[in-house]
Amino acid sequence: MCDEDVCFRPATEKLTAEIPINKTTESKQINETIFAKIPEIAMSGLNQPKAPASAMIMLFLALIGGILLNFTPCVLPIIPIKIMGLTNSAGSRSKSILLGLVMSAGIISFWLVLGAMISVIPSFTSISKLFQNTYFTISIGVIIALMAVGMCGLFNVQVPQKIAVLNPRFSSFTGSFGIGIMTAILSTPCTAPFMGASLTWALTQTQLMSLFIFFTIGFGMAAPYMVLSSFPNLIKWMPKSGPVSVVIKETMGILMLAAASYFIGIGLTGSIKAMKGSLLYWWPTMLIVAFAGLWIIIKTLQIKPSALKKSIFVSMGLMIIIASMVVLKTMTSKGLLDWKDYTPELLAKAKKENKIIVLEFTAQWCLNCKVLEKGVLNTKEVAKALTSSKIELIKVDITYDSDVENVKLLNEEGSLTIPYLVIYKNGTKVLERSAYNSESILNAIKD
Repeated sequence: MCDEDVCFRPATEKLTAEIPINKTTESKQINETIFAKIPEIAMSGLNQPKAPASAMIMLFLALIGGILLNFTPCVLPIIPIKIMGLTNSAGSRSKSILLGLVMSAGIISFWLVLGAMISVIPSFTSISKLFQNTYFTISIGVIIALMAVGMCGLFNVQVPQKIAVLNPRFSSFTGSFGIGIMTAILSTPCTAPFMGASLTWALTQTQLMSLFIFFTIGFGMAAPYMVLSSFPNLIKWMPKSGPVSVVIKETMGILMLAAASYFIGIGLTGSIKAMKGSLLYWWPTMLIVAFAGLWIIIKTLQIKPSALKKSIFVSMGLMIIIASMVVLKTMTSKGLLDWKDYTPELLAKAKKENKIIVLEFTAQWCLNCKVLEKGVLNTKEVAKALTSSKIELIKVDITYDSDVENVKLLNEEGSLTIPYLVIYKNGTKVLERSAYNSESILNAIKD
């Protein structure tokens, strides 16, 4: 079932009925005149196939969502690297097309495998299952870190061949395929706002249709690179070689190192009991981002470009440093609201006391959850409205695979993905959204 904002997971209800049978009465043939009284127009559509309109809409949403995944925070650092790789092979259009297709195949392959896992494995119900596993999260972080080090050029020193092979070389087919897979993996924590509806809908369809939805997501994500590889002239503005291209590659490598720090930090907070719930991982992550800004400034001054270019790049570096410090302060602060961790007892007590209940479903690895939490829930107007003895604020964290009860509640409330916000008022659900704003929250809780 869908409304203008979101699609909800279907629920299956078992209905029972008692039909008394009088054994002493003989059964009679059904009276055909009863059916004759039903208007023909009411029976005309019973055996007609369902219109494919909903499928076409969901496929379109999956395609657009896949394209938009290229602009998520963790994917952005890789895009210039891939575009520069295409420019380096722009002299040979056939090679450029092949490299683009191989990288696209890597992206599509990941989404197809993920779709197959969700379709076939009963316990694997959403993409978030990947990042709930701390070993998976740490492993992804380590691989990204090794790729980042390779991009920064540090594999020029003597290292074991098994390590150096992780240096992503876009000019090779293996490297292109691997970068495609890594790009798709990096986008997964940010899928909900772009594809929540299509992914939820896919789970209600046949396995073949589900796989086709995931293929469409992968195709949408790969589409820009297919176009760029087919028409290399579109990327002539990117530097092919020289000091500028080196600076871009090194800076993107540093930003990838920040992404690696983020994933490793989240994994460690889940695997080490004493660190569970800690926000310390934001410090190394944002300090590395700040270093990327500083690196741009240092390298720009060394290259000695024109005054205009110098002012542009130095300003860009300063903006990155300032932004990283703002994000660090925002993400590590407690915020204006006092949330309580979910327990079934706490929720039952709040319902019994007829409180307005605000359920925020979130996870440490969900960047979109953090943005909505800091940018909507912790704004002064919303925080003031939610600070009341009549309101119970409950945070439902599904960061780790051990949060079984929390995931169960998420599914019961009608979603497979996060971010997700649910508000109960007078025992009735008045709001359930994955993308919410201040106005929707204030309208839901107002008297």
